[in-house]
Amino acid sequence: MKRITTILFSLVIMCMGSLANAQTDTTHVVDGFTLEEQSITLKVGESYQLHVSPADAKIRWMESMHPLDNYVTVDMNGLVTALKPTSANTIMGGITTVGAESLDGSVSKLCKVTVLDEGSILKDKKSFAPVDECEWTEAKFTLDNNGHFKAEGAYYGSGAQTNHLNYIVTDQCIYLWFEINYEDSTKMFYPQPFSLEIENCNAQEYNIYFRNKTHVLDSQDKFVQYAIRRGFSTGGTTNAESIAASITETTVEYYNLSGQKIDSPSGLTIVVTRYSDGTLRTEKKLLR
Repeated sequence: MKRITTILFSLVIMCMGSLANAQTDTTHVVDGFTLEEQSITLKVGESYQLHVSPADAKIRWMESMHPLDNYVTVDMNGLVTALKPTSANTIMGGITTVGAESLDGSVSKLCKVTVLDEGSILKDKKSFAPVDECEWTEAKFTLDNNGHFKAEGAYYGSGAQTNHLNYIVTDQCIYLWFEINYEDSTKMFYPQPFSLEIENCNAQEYNIYFRNKTHVLDSQDKFVQYAIRRGFSTGGTTNAESIAASITETTVEYYNLSGQKIDSPSGLTIVVTRYSDGTLRTEKKLLR
């Protein structure tokens, strides 16, 4: 009898241990996906591609696209772009968060983002005085081999007040959105032409995020995404075709095994490679 009691007690302890392990084992995916990045650090203007596992998990990224209101943006593909230092975000302790969620919204995974007070972006606006009405044409974007970016098309603007086209250029992204007073009592709104040119867009390729209402009552207050690389144009039709950007190495950095950045690597070294699509690869290499 004593032996049976001992065996039963051992089984209870084993079951309790298994239950505890199941509750604390964060690698066991019970809800369909995991977000591979728990925290990332970026400089202003940098982008980083987040990843989920499995790669084909049915999720949606928690998009946060308005560049004026956020420390970072997150597009529909999980590309995070840093726009201003998070040190000003004292409520969150100097960080912000991004993440993904299941399609039914029942499960979400978050990643902490720290944006350093380093790096830079180009931010400005172009003003457009009211002109005569034109035929509606979809926006077309061009990036030549000298880094000259051009956007042109039509927008639904005020015929009584000056309209503005805001833009931000980062290492990999160009944001464009109109600032128009749709509360104007004259209610004079109609299609008008626009053209914007930006110099020194020197990346090999860019993601373009463009917000442009087609009429005053348009409920689509979202950014439409395009992709462009040097020597090409994109857009110009209702269903604008995005040009697939070639993925190239952008930077390679070296760290010792203590995590300190080094300029002259030798021996066993941590190599961090950044790519033009925002992804990051970290590997250990024996360098001589």
